[in-house]
Amino acid sequence: MRDKSTHRRSLAKALSWETFAFFLTILIIWAMTGDLRFTIELSVICQGAKVFFFFLHERIWHRFKWGKEQDGHTEALENKIADLRAAIIANRAALLMDDSLTIGALDSALTHLDATAYKEL
Repeated sequence: MRDKSTHRRSLAKALSWETFAFFLTILIIWAMTGDLRFTIELSVICQGAKVFFFFLHERIWHRFKWGKEQDGHTEALENKIADLRAAIIANRAALLMDDSLTIGALDSALTHLDATAYKEL
């Protein structure tokens, strides 16, 4: 089974890190300014923005396959899709002999295959 990070997991990771970072930020700003009220106000504003953008950043990175190891199931599925696509293309001429098929319909089927199959990976 492939590793699939949920939105809740990404949010939990963001919140745990930002809780630690929040207190670290408070210590640094307070040490520099000595003004506790200003320190807390600035820290709250910064941390709220950083939690949101970290979550967004995590979800964007989740979409990229780079750096992820694939499990056997995913690799086998990708191979089946590639084989099916190759068979359709190789037999295109024979498939087009059927009057009900057109090049556009065949291309549309290939596009649909790519869009739906790879969405599941």
